[in-house]
Amino acid sequence: AKSSYREISFLNRSDAEDLIRRPLLGKAVFKLSVLEAIIRLTNGHPFFTQLVGQTLVDVLNEEEKIEVNKAVFGEVVERIVENPPPQLLYRWQGFSPGEKLTLAGLATVLRSSRDYAVSERIHEHMRSIPDRYREPMDLARIRMHLEGLRQKKVVDRDQSRYRFTMDLVRVWVKRDQTVWGVLDQITSV
Repeated sequence: AKSSYREISFLNRSDAEDLIRRPLLGKAVFKLSVLEAIIRLTNGHPFFTQLVGQTLVDVLNEEEKIEVNKAVFGEVVERIVENPPPQLLYRWQGFSPGEKLTLAGLATVLRSSRDYAVSERIHEHMRSIPDRYREPMDLARIRMHLEGLRQKKVVDRDQSRYRFTMDLVRVWVKRDQTVWGVLDQITSV
């Protein structure tokens, strides 16, 4: 038997909502804003949506709650980011140094899950890094990295502005993969 590669794609909104709500039907009540936040967090990626759902069940059971509110959602996100799944770590390892720096810069300049940033803002942020690392991160290369990351479905583009496809990646990168941390990884190799 021969296996073939199949990319796991993002679910449509209705299917993503089903994946989140159906297992908890009659057992938990979702605040609409939190359901929206979960969808933005995972963008309907089946694996990460299931991970959020499982972590949500754990938090609700431990805290003996039935309402999925902002506090419960915050705890779910914190747990996932504190202990990222191997799939996230593996994906990160597959990025080039320039892609990692671009993602770290993007995560830094984005203030919230809904924000987008233009490549010039990332470039502006990169001015804080030492000259010897800045050259490979000129504006043209940052734009090239963003477009490559868009093709890999890691970032979305709205005209000339970018954000993470899954906000979970932004939250994790912002916390654990700062520009300085990425520079340290690159230079210690």
